[in-house]
Amino acid sequence: MKTIRFHSKNGKHRFMLVMFLLTEIFKLLASQSSCTKRELYYRDPKLTRNQRHVDEGLRDICSLLKADPWELKVFASSKGLVAGPLQFRSKNEEMVDCFNSLGTSIPCDVHGLVEITVNADLLLIVEKDTVFRRLLDDGVLVRLTKRVSKGYPDVGTRLLLKKIWNLYQTPMYALVDADPYGIEIYCVYKFGSLTLSHQSHSLAVPTIQWLGIRPSHIALLQLKKLPLTDRDHSRIVELLKRPYIGKSGCELQRELKLLQQEEGKAEIESLADLSIDYLVSKYLPNQLEQLSL
Repeated sequence: MKTIRFHSKNGKHRFMLVMFLLTEIFKLLASQSSCTKRELYYRDPKLTRNQRHVDEGLRDICSLLKADPWELKVFASSKGLVAGPLQFRSKNEEMVDCFNSLGTSIPCDVHGLVEITVNADLLLIVEKDTVFRRLLDDGVLVRLTKRVSKGYPDVGTRLLLKKIWNLYQTPMYALVDADPYGIEIYCVYKFGSLTLSHQSHSLAVPTIQWLGIRPSHIALLQLKKLPLTDRDHSRIVELLKRPYIGKSGCELQRELKLLQQEEGKAEIESLADLSIDYLVSKYLPNQLEQLSL
């Protein structure tokens, strides 16, 4: 429970910001329109001060009203791209075909999609834009006949994944760096984020599997190892405290502790050192086969 008091020294601005945001949300609902979080910030920059304050105020309002931001017609700008046998259509718009070599931007208002068609055996979430582009350039859509999504864990991407899972139960796999931040990205998709924990039921897909790269693969494949930074060590300690990781015998726990012991991490791009198309021709097929056993 949080109390925000207008007459307190530290609460006055936050109280005014929450009242401002409630007013703007009421206008959106009354006019049946919508806007992004960034647009809310620019409606009164002197009051909002910065985007972080707007995001925090919106979280307070969602908690107060027991509603998700998209139900209040406020959306986050989507950063994700999708490529593969998927089509979607918004109200009064033509069907968008995502089977292309460049990727299609995921719309901000995923809930506004009136039709989604998926014809894929599985969905691959990719952490990094460079790897996403490399996979498309190497013909992953034809060679593996799967769907690939650039997987920044923004709300739009996570909403689309959740909607696809609810409609089709398409198996989903995450390809991330073998470092604490890559593992955290996988956890956000699977368990939800700490800042939006109250929305995990709408955003998380618990069935997502960790395809790689796992810390245990670094020595196994003799990948180029990079030293851990102080930030890496701190993030590992923080991750190990999370309830879904701290259980004895947990796979995530074992892999994180291996990072600590080996004092090293590896990026997805290091697979290219083995051969130019090792990721598409060897690593992905082998890992998918292992996880399907």
